[in-house]
Amino acid sequence: MGNFMGLIEGYYVKVRSGDIFAVKDVVQPPGKVVAYPKYVLTPSGSRICREDGARYRKVETVPELYRVLYERYGNYIVYDVFYGREVPEIPLSDVVRIYDPRVKLQELMKSPLQDSVVRDVVDFCRLLSRVTPTDSIGVSGSVLVSLHEGSSDIDVVVYGREHGFRVYGYLENLVNVSTDVRRYDEVLLKRLYISRGRETPMDFTTFVRHEERRVLEGLFRGREYFIRLIQLPSELDVRYGTYVVRKLGTCVLKAIVVDASESIFTPCRYRIKVIEFLEGSEREVCEVYSLRGRFCELASEGDTVICRGTLEEVHYVESGEVRYRVYLGDTGDYLVNLALKY
Repeated sequence: MGNFMGLIEGYYVKVRSGDIFAVKDVVQPPGKVVAYPKYVLTPSGSRICREDGARYRKVETVPELYRVLYERYGNYIVYDVFYGREVPEIPLSDVVRIYDPRVKLQELMKSPLQDSVVRDVVDFCRLLSRVTPTDSIGVSGSVLVSLHEGSSDIDVVVYGREHGFRVYGYLENLVNVSTDVRRYDEVLLKRLYISRGRETPMDFTTFVRHEERRVLEGLFRGREYFIRLIQLPSELDVRYGTYVVRKLGTCVLKAIVVDASESIFTPCRYRIKVIEFLEGSEREVCEVYSLRGRFCELASEGDTVICRGTLEEVHYVESGEVRYRVYLGDTGDYLVNLALKY
């Protein structure tokens, strides 16, 4: 197995209180990790840890996530100019355990005692390992922290740019020829639409057309899967402190996608050329990006899109250069490919 990559997307951490947080992004502040509460330790919790019998409650919604943060971990919340917003930054000294997705997968592959969820996770990862080394693949989510239930989904991460491209290309073909791997059916699409519609407004027909082009989420043997492709910190040209971000308010714009090569990764990015601003202050926006998987795979080069998000001014510290981008991820944000709009 490759060297420890640092705490990046897909990893989980346990803090001194016993609560478990999901790590976000691939760039972290020195001595800290940006992470959000996912499982709260409580005697009445329905999730029982298979390792020690401790009971947890899963944090299901974004409002609940922030409620837990502000009620229990207000000391972790800081305004960070690198992210341009308030984020929870956990001091590494408060982390009592690190859950590594790749280590977990290796353990599961060697374990003779596997329930139905673990069997599906392992078999799905073995399927992906046909095109990329197993040490680039990890298991995240509830299985990573041994808190999965019988209905839990398959949450997989693939680390490394080239490994991500290989897996994506493989899945693009696989969903069209495999009986085990397929896109969402109508029942699940309706459920997904209801869930996401609270935050990402879009009519159902347009939503379905966007989902039909996606392969990073779907069904494996009838069980939901979700894959995040993660570029490593060493593959990016950004380090913590490279720039300072300033929020300029909400905007809506129409643009042509000029580069969608990073649209399959988390964070996802679409390099764009703006056609017109429909709302908000006009700037020379060069990209749209998001840390949320729902915005991956929505457009290709040459597609015209309309998006709603937060306009950000990015000031590069060393060069003094200023760029503008749009962040997607807050309630009400969307990216609509006009070729797929109903």
